[in-house]
Amino acid sequence: MSAVKRGAGLLVTGAFFGVSALFVAVAAHDQATGREIWAPAASLMGGLTAGGTVIASHLGWLTVGIAAVLTALIGWAALGRAAGRYPPTRWLLSALAVGTWAQAALVLKDPKVGGTIWLLAGALAVWGLVRASRHATAVWKSAGVRPTPWARTDILLLLLLMLVAALFRFYELGRIMNYFEGELAPYYVGATSLHGMWLADAGKNGPWAPLHLAFYLPVWLTTHLLGSTVLAIRVAAALVSLTSVPLLYAVARRAGGRPAALLATSFLVLDPLQIGWGRSDVHPHASTLWAPLLVCLTLFRAVERRRPVDFALLALAMGVTWQTYPSGQSAVLIPVVVFGGAYLCRSARIRRLGVKPPLAVASGLLLWAASIPLPWLIALHRWRVPNLLHEFGNRTSWDAAPATTIWDTLLRVAHLSCHNVIELLEGLFYRVPNLFHQTFLPTAPHYLERSLNWAALPFALLGIGLALVVPTLRHARVIAAWAFVAALPSILSAEGYVKRAATLYPALLVLAGVGFSVLWRWSTPRRKFLRLVVCAFAVAAFACLAAFQSYLWFSGANYRAGTPGIEVSMRSLRPYLEPGTIAVLDPSHPYLSGMTTYLLLDTLAEKDRFPVAWIPGDNGIAPFARLLDNPAVGLASLPYTPWYTWSKLRPLIRPLMSVKDWKRVVFLFQTVVHGKEQPKTIADLQEALRRYPEARVTKLAGPNPDYRLTVVVVDLATLTAGTVPAP
Repeated sequence: MSAVKRGAGLLVTGAFFGVSALFVAVAAHDQATGREIWAPAASLMGGLTAGGTVIASHLGWLTVGIAAVLTALIGWAALGRAAGRYPPTRWLLSALAVGTWAQAALVLKDPKVGGTIWLLAGALAVWGLVRASRHATAVWKSAGVRPTPWARTDILLLLLLMLVAALFRFYELGRIMNYFEGELAPYYVGATSLHGMWLADAGKNGPWAPLHLAFYLPVWLTTHLLGSTVLAIRVAAALVSLTSVPLLYAVARRAGGRPAALLATSFLVLDPLQIGWGRSDVHPHASTLWAPLLVCLTLFRAVERRRPVDFALLALAMGVTWQTYPSGQSAVLIPVVVFGGAYLCRSARIRRLGVKPPLAVASGLLLWAASIPLPWLIALHRWRVPNLLHEFGNRTSWDAAPATTIWDTLLRVAHLSCHNVIELLEGLFYRVPNLFHQTFLPTAPHYLERSLNWAALPFALLGIGLALVVPTLRHARVIAAWAFVAALPSILSAEGYVKRAATLYPALLVLAGVGFSVLWRWSTPRRKFLRLVVCAFAVAAFACLAAFQSYLWFSGANYRAGTPGIEVSMRSLRPYLEPGTIAVLDPSHPYLSGMTTYLLLDTLAEKDRFPVAWIPGDNGIAPFARLLDNPAVGLASLPYTPWYTWSKLRPLIRPLMSVKDWKRVVFLFQTVVHGKEQPKTIADLQEALRRYPEARVTKLAGPNPDYRLTVVVVDLATLTAGTVPAP
């Protein structure tokens, strides 16, 4: 490794940790003081938001203008000398220009016109690829990528991109989105303990989800820094998303050069889907990107250097892919597809590598398989290999509904897969059918939520076509294999949600960068003026994109900014959790048990508060009566998992069980959900008040009506004689 490359790596690494530490410190300050110290950033983001508001009102005309400029640049490339030496390139460039206008029509919400134009673009592309397959491959050398060492330009560009990414992922992170989803709350609870995360990963005595270490470790880090708060979860997501920026830049640069890296990373930094996953409390979809990026980097290195140690690193990267969400686990198949395709095509380059590729692939698959029983081995000290075909329950197409025969199962899988492919394409080209956790974004006249930026898709399709026919774009074929395997978890699911194809979209961005890079080399050789025009257009376009994203995320048009209501309610609950208290929650909201437990972990773990027992459940009034009749016996009969066994409260289980002198029982009824009162819960509350007239009643009304709680405190010392039997 050269001194320049080593210095670049150290500088980028140091900058990443420095930027991360700075933004985490700012977020922690905001959490502690309730004030912003973002004065310089506030001015910048305020200006961008104002500009984005104007852009949102003229989005249609802006789309037409961008399409016109792109068509002019593509036409210039088609008339250039490089394209003239090889006529099929002009067909491909014509398909790219037509596809750009097809996407513009879809942005203008005209699916019939857009679909018709896309059919024409597809016909042009197919004809160009057919003609390309009949010509000698040597003329494609102008489309190849010559590896060049990293320079100061790369470092400066990457640092700028990381700064922009950090702004859009950390700015006002603590008080934007007054919302806490809570679906993964039990696993956030497990992430507070190094031992508990393995129990959670195994699903021992609790719900199971395929999240793995890439999800748990970032949350473990941030909860130790910021406490068990919503901000800690969002900072974990932001850090994960920020880490992906330099990794994607490195992969895109190896696949298509500096122009490809700049375009792909810019789209990633400013993509609304990626920003959402980088600011959300439901964030495993961002961490899945690590797995394919590491596999691609190690695969590039192994093929180029041909050393056994590099193939060993490739096998290790394949094994590590299991420690991510399923949309990242499929990255283990990237080398299988790449080497398998090369052997089928009888590639001399692969044959020269001997047995190293098949050995690396076999070792990687074995490591991947050996990671499956790892949680049970570490947490429970026993070997268990689950049946992966049925471990995911009804989330897979083959287990979505009961079937009587294998033929019925195959038909159902084929039907659901075709439906998921259609939804996947619909999300790419027109509008995402099922995009959760971003429904609060404001609307614009010509804005539809897509899984990929509309302008990037034609270039991505060009990149796929070039990867298939250009022999010098070997690394681009690896990215195309990545895109293929990334789509499989969504296609084979019972429902093709965007999150189940989370790594497909960054792969398409890299391919878009490859397509743009080839266009750049075909259209701008020795034409400095044209290069300046292209650069100016790119800077202006991405400035507009940044302003529009600022409008979406920071204008506050469709959401209520502030500390999440559930967190406000939990702060109000702290005075009721005095020593000697058993607190029992009866939730109406399905995720409230996990949310409240996670947010109260720091309070429950305080040594000065012991003993305080926390029992989230959904059993109505029955456990309350049992507790009041005999608190010690009732406490022992109520479930503690996963809230205690998975979390950092695990050491308190035995001490709590040995406590005999409980002073009070606090009942928490969730009486309002989505602004509506819950009749059953109110009936249980009235029953409790009739049985225990000595109880004190307080309503905790946080700013969010979803989390309104009614607190009933029963002092065991003031109960009517005979209610509590003598010990």
